[in-house]
Amino acid sequence: MYHLVFIGESGEGTIKFMIKTDFEPPSINLQTNISEVHAGCRTMISAEISDEDSLNSAFLCYTNNSWMSMNCIPMKRTSNGIYSGIIPAYPEGNRIDYKIVAVDMAGNSAEVIGYYIVKDETSISLKISKTTIYAGEKIKVSGRMSHGSDTLLLNFTSEEGCAVKSVNVKADGLFSFEFTPNSLGKWTVKAVYPGGKKYFGAETKEKSFFVMKIPTSIELSLSVHAINIGESVSVEGSLSPIIKGGAVNIHLSAPNGSVIKKRINIDAQGRFRLEFKPSMPGKWSIQAFYDGDKNHLSSNSKIEGLMVNETWMNKLMGFLSQFMLYIVAAIGGTTALIAFIIYRRKIEYE
Repeated sequence: MYHLVFIGESGEGTIKFMIKTDFEPPSINLQTNISEVHAGCRTMISAEISDEDSLNSAFLCYTNNSWMSMNCIPMKRTSNGIYSGIIPAYPEGNRIDYKIVAVDMAGNSAEVIGYYIVKDETSISLKISKTTIYAGEKIKVSGRMSHGSDTLLLNFTSEEGCAVKSVNVKADGLFSFEFTPNSLGKWTVKAVYPGGKKYFGAETKEKSFFVMKIPTSIELSLSVHAINIGESVSVEGSLSPIIKGGAVNIHLSAPNGSVIKKRINIDAQGRFRLEFKPSMPGKWSIQAFYDGDKNHLSSNSKIEGLMVNETWMNKLMGFLSQFMLYIVAAIGGTTALIAFIIYRRKIEYE
């Protein structure tokens, strides 16, 4: 049993009183779970609010200046126990803090808090300077982002791995970057903006390009195209482009089908030179080859012909060498015959 006693004094007035037996605050279960909102869009905040006694009021309060000032609006009941309120649109970059305050008929109150960031959409365009480049060559990647004075990432990917480059975006949204791939084959690139305080993240579709080996060519020439046996010929040429530490193979094909192979290093200007003395007369064929490397294609020069002529002396020596045994035998026989005749004459005179 409770007793309520009023003690009167001088004067008059109205007495208002409440007997409170309920000290449990309302229950608030926030239904909205957002952390980012698009700029220019209103945001609905919903919560399930319940109380053993009748609920007196439910308010949604919000601020964009850390509660230095705020606005409060009554929440509307949309379904059984669900109350909603709408926060107006704000521009990008704002942090909106909000709280729901519920008060029951007994004066008990409860609140829950939340916040979200207002951001704007991001769009990015991307293009590449070429779809095919050669090893060691740079490719230019450029484009535009919907807002400027920021940073985005360029993701370069190949079968060998990937490279991520940070690129500054100018105030007008333009950006460009030159990249030198470190391997051959197919590459892809895309631009990625991870997002910031004011803008949502975005990325472009991939652009593809290919890195090819560098073509090469060999120029070859002879100092003369006809010589006599025993003379030399200068074999000269050049490899393009100039390859540091490169070498060429020179094939010297003899008239009898045999091949002499010489490996010659190129100099700093890409040139090479070989002095060659053919070992036999007839038509020789001379050609230069480059084997290629990890960045360069192989190539070969045109075939140069060389005619090696015999001289009368060489023919004579050849004839003599061919019949030398017979000549020696004939000379030996003649000498023996003369000696025999001289011997017989000497005996006859004695």
